[in-house]
Amino acid sequence: MAAGTTTTAQVDPEVNLFFDNILLDRHQPYYVYSYFSQERRIPQKNSKNAIFRRFENLSDALTPLTEGVSPSSEQVNKFDITATVSQYGKVVELSDDIIVTVNCAVNKPTLIDLEFLAA
Repeated sequence: MAAGTTTTAQVDPEVNLFFDNILLDRHQPYYVYSYFSQERRIPQKNSKNAIFRRFENLSDALTPLTEGVSPSSEQVNKFDITATVSQYGKVVELSDDIIVTVNCAVNKPTLIDLEFLAA
């Protein structure tokens, strides 16, 4: 190293350090499941299982109707989907010392994470 080169060892810590109070954005998963879903509340003390039912489409009517003749009847078929409810969650503990002394906003991004996981 050249004799006249100034390194970080000669610079005061306040000069070679910059702290921005705005935290950088983090990547969050992009889930597409909720676009096609429906939320349902299950009453308390009821069950951990839910059954969702739909009816299948009727077959296409490809034969023209004849006047005075009733077409044969067709049975409607049901389709059941069973879902089991599960609980997920996390706990984050921040010390009172972090809340009081740290200049960085640790609380807000942590709460945003917990809200995102709850959704």
